Amino acid sequence: MKAKNYWIAFVLLLCVFTSALAQEKNVSGNVTDENGLPLPGVSVIVVGTSNGTQTDFDGNYNITASVGQILRFSYIGQKTEERTVGSSSIINLSMQEDAQALEEVVVTAQGVKREKKALGYAVTTLKGEDISERPETDVARALSGQVAGVNILGGSGLAGSGANITIRGFSTMTGSNQPLIIVDGVPFSNDTNETSTFSTSESGNNSASRLLDLDPNNISSLSVLKGLSATVLYGEQGRNGVILITTKAGSGSLSQSKLEVSVSSSYFVEKISSTPDYQNRYGNGWQQSLGKAFSNWGAELDGQQILHPYSGNAYNSVQQGGGSFDQSFPQFAGNTSYEYKAYNSVDRFFRPGYTAINNINVSKSSEVGRFNLSYSNSEQKGFTPNNTLRRNNFSVGGTVKLSNNFTFNGTMSYANTAKRNPPNAASTGSSNVSSGGSGVFANVMYTPRSVDLMGLPFEDDLHRSVYYRSNNSIQNPRWTAENEIDQEVSDRSFFSMSGTYNFNDKLSATWRTGFDGYNETAAFKVNKGGIYLPNGLYYESRYTGKIWDHSVILNYNNDFSDKVNLSLTAGANARRNTFTSSSVRYDKQLIYGSFFADNFEDRVGTSLYREQENVYGAYLSATLGINSFVYLNVAGRNDWSSTHESGNNSIAYPSASISFIPTSAFEGLQSKNGLNYLKLRLGYGSSANFANPYVTKDRLGVAAKAWLDSNGNPVNINGSPINIADSGSNRLGNSNLKPELVSEIELGMDLKAFNNRFGLEASVYTKEATDQILDKRLDPSSGYTVTAVNAGKLETKGFEAGFNITPILSDNFRWNFIANFDAYESTVAELPGGEEDQLFLSGPFSNLGNFAIQGQPFNVMMGNKIQRDNDGNPIVGADGLYLEEDQIGILGDPNPDWQGTLINTLSYKNFTFGMQWNYQHGGDMYSATAATLTIRGLAGETDFDRSIPVVAPGVKQDGTTNDIQITANDHYWENLGISEFRIWDATHLRLREVSLSYSLSKKALDKTPFGDITITAIGNNLWFKAFNFPDSINFDPAVSSEGVGNSRGFDLLTGPTAKRYGLTVRASF
Repeated sequence: MKAKNYWIAFVLLLCVFTSALAQEKNVSGNVTDENGLPLPGVSVIVVGTSNGTQTDFDGNYNITASVGQILRFSYIGQKTEERTVGSSSIINLSMQEDAQALEEVVVTAQGVKREKKALGYAVTTLKGEDISERPETDVARALSGQVAGVNILGGSGLAGSGANITIRGFSTMTGSNQPLIIVDGVPFSNDTNETSTFSTSESGNNSASRLLDLDPNNISSLSVLKGLSATVLYGEQGRNGVILITTKAGSGSLSQSKLEVSVSSSYFVEKISSTPDYQNRYGNGWQQSLGKAFSNWGAELDGQQILHPYSGNAYNSVQQGGGSFDQSFPQFAGNTSYEYKAYNSVDRFFRPGYTAINNINVSKSSEVGRFNLSYSNSEQKGFTPNNTLRRNNFSVGGTVKLSNNFTFNGTMSYANTAKRNPPNAASTGSSNVSSGGSGVFANVMYTPRSVDLMGLPFEDDLHRSVYYRSNNSIQNPRWTAENEIDQEVSDRSFFSMSGTYNFNDKLSATWRTGFDGYNETAAFKVNKGGIYLPNGLYYESRYTGKIWDHSVILNYNNDFSDKVNLSLTAGANARRNTFTSSSVRYDKQLIYGSFFADNFEDRVGTSLYREQENVYGAYLSATLGINSFVYLNVAGRNDWSSTHESGNNSIAYPSASISFIPTSAFEGLQSKNGLNYLKLRLGYGSSANFANPYVTKDRLGVAAKAWLDSNGNPVNINGSPINIADSGSNRLGNSNLKPELVSEIELGMDLKAFNNRFGLEASVYTKEATDQILDKRLDPSSGYTVTAVNAGKLETKGFEAGFNITPILSDNFRWNFIANFDAYESTVAELPGGEEDQLFLSGPFSNLGNFAIQGQPFNVMMGNKIQRDNDGNPIVGADGLYLEEDQIGILGDPNPDWQGTLINTLSYKNFTFGMQWNYQHGGDMYSATAATLTIRGLAGETDFDRSIPVVAPGVKQDGTTNDIQITANDHYWENLGISEFRIWDATHLRLREVSLSYSLSKKALDKTPFGDITITAIGNNLWFKAFNFPDSINFDPAVSSEGVGNSRGFDLLTGPTAKRYGLTVRASF
């Protein structure tokens, strides 16, 4: 009987189990928004289980569930929906907008999340795809044009060259104006370490910014805090704005999702963006006579056979040991078969390169934890010979939410970056700015038309540089590219760890510790046999930068009623920055081609430097929300800095802002097809700029081997009498030195209209920076050469606006465009010497550069000018040449009047077409490229009858109209070579990017392991037009020859930009 009962029970249990299995099934469907457009990435989970998935690109999903179970659909900006599984295996859903959720939550200072409507200042957030999908290897350049008020200026087209980032103009005259970079809550160094000595001085735009170490493919989101009311919690570090980067490894969002592996692979062809259109009528020579001058004012090119350019040339006896080319190249001695014609030397020197980027990312998330693993490899070969960039990035991170109210988050990353390129010394067109500096671009770009650069030997059997000059005084640029290498290798480690304890749903405490450290080895290697450094050189510098950052943060958020909300953030922060550098110089190479210490006769340790800065801060922020339409924000921070003496080392920064939302305050103002949302905001913020370490202390400057005398003997100095910025300066410490003070008022509005198809964010601001820290020259008889003082005021006013408009929106077609506009003017309001004071800031020479002049825009360019009469007419001397002023004068203002960007995106079914245009209006530029090609007779505009005399426009010294005839050669070389005539208006239009992408449909991928596949064809920097430059130059003004820093408006023949085009394939499974 018992056995029978057991069998009955077993059969009943089997029936129940079978019935349950019969009810578990695959449920699929499609999720759209209220307009019927598919929603990719919607989270779909079975309530009460860990079973979940996400919709694909077309909004489709597939999940296993049982009848009676509940599916929960959630998506940012949409109301969460739940559906019960019934007899049907298909559940389609149209999600509705959540007005409250549409008020996006953004990351603000110190990683605190706030509703955007509560903020009284401007914050712009980009998705990771906005950065990673661009054909750039560094984050800075990928930002170009995407955020109003953020200006990106690259050094040149060399792979790995640094880039300037400025937000809302300038806040300091002599300090850094680069923004603070925060990665996963921790400061991320963007140092640029320039390798230079007295004989290897470079333009500086070779050196990479350390932001280059960050992998664009690992970015989850990027937010830009522009104003001081937004950045006050970062203290003095936030004075120039803050860029907050959250990596995929550091993204702390917890939601149910399956294990996802995503891969991407990109390959782009890289080319020089443009080369000049040269004239092909005249060749090498002077005053219409054939010769070997490094100029192009020779006889007309007629294709005749002439004496070979190398015949009879001699090696410089001092530089290369003497001797004749005829001995090294007997085949050219007396050879008269060289064809006197135009050669295509420039285009043949540059060659196509490539950029290859590969990335794999693995992620998994649940409601209690997540992890992310990422690896990227980037390899770039520039269009310039021997210019390469290689980078490997590895990162891992995750979040875990424990049952005891603790949440822990951590990220770790490692980057190895290696960059090499030929030297790129600045040149004004007649010589390099610094003795010994080689510029690979200068001697290429103005190669005389009749010189066959790529057909002539560039070295002899002893590896000595040879070129066409009679005395071999010009280094062959091909020899430079092969034998002089600038090299940087860096290893970088970064980690961020945090733990949060939630006391309840109102109060939490967070501890966060982060470290950012890099070791960089920079080397300048020169083989013997050159012209500028004939004995060879090996110069190596090692840099170590470390940042330790610790924070404790308390967050409180409470709804006291339906009408009143209070959010509080209080915290303390400790940061230590350390930096060490050492360099060693090796002279007189023994064996060609080898670079190690024992292969050089002279070994001199040239420098050893170490600095440390400690900053401690405490801050408080409070936001009071009333009726969900008025938000009052107050915040403040106090910093204590180790770089100032007691009494001046503590400073407080207050800020306050208000946000008012009329569409929530006034019933009837808001409508679906009219005004959807309006916010008005007003904010005040302040910050400071601390002095560099040790300027408050007396310092003895000792420089061994500061330079070489005419006999090649080293000169040692104590205190530089030449340049107060020299390391050899004897500094008188100023114990009373105070930090610079910066304050800003910002007024703005945010607007959405026409069913959220029109959006506008606009701000107007005024910023004042006082107590500027400037170096003052002292009488050397005092025993000191320089001291730091507080003097000067800088004022900046600006306006910025960003539009987001969707003119067309249908089931299959969407047209969206973004328009950004910004204009600012930074003016020097005060200087210690008043209106007569001219403070040299930076530039190639002390009489040619950027200056601060009271009442003038910051960074005006000054240089040599010609004399003019009261009517502005140039004054000509008795020789028919312009007379120059005894003193330098203002040449122009490098700051643009305004800049704009237009980004168009058109989507049709699975196709997406994008296009970005950038425009700059105004901004003057000193262009050695345009000037040199013109005054040396190479530019297309010099294709005229040069036998006709020229009369320079102007008047003679007696006031009569000039009628003195001179040669075209003299007019261009002597008159137009003056600095005043090297200035052009840099207004230009650029096609920044064009892209076309196609995403494979769900149907096409049904029987594959892939969740989605997208193929994108993209081109970058494909076309530009500088309207006021000579047409034949084809010049791109988006360069900065002075490298990363405050200098603007100088092109010193340091190379054009690059253009790229290629394919990217992205897939996930």
